[in-house]
Amino acid sequence: MPPEEARRRIQAGAQRALERAQSEGFGQVSLRAPFTAEMRLRGDGARPPHALRKSHPSSVIALLNAPWE
Repeated sequence: MPPEEARRRIQAGAQRALERAQSEGFGQVSLRAPFTAEMRLRGDGARPPHALRKSHPSSVIALLNAPWE
């Protein structure tokens, strides 16, 4: 596909998405505290697979900014 056609299609799709977003409401996902994140790590020979977990009692932002321990 020529770059011009690709740009035209991307622009048309973006325009449709904007029009749809203005006419239809975006659903909001309701999140309830406490918030928890988990990261699972594969083993590499020297270390076995393991999981890291962090949580925050009231704030998603604080959870995302917290270090992995």
